Amino acid sequence: MTAGLRSAESAAFTTDYAVPGRRSGGALQTERIEILPVPVGEALHLARTGRIADGQSVLALLLCEQRLRG
Repeated sequence: MTAGLRSAESAAFTTDYAVPGRRSGGALQTERIEILPVPVGEALHLARTGRIADGQSVLALLLCEQRLRG
């Protein structure tokens, strides 16, 4: 990946159910994707305070905040 902006499409999915510690079914062999369920408020706090390193995850959380808070 290069520094700066890039052109890409992403999708974000929400669910009310996740199995702790289960790997994503679509993960490539070289990827390490782990489901870590946390309360919505905590996830949003982590996103706002820089404790989530992945920018796409932070963006998805913040864009979906209203829906997540229900």
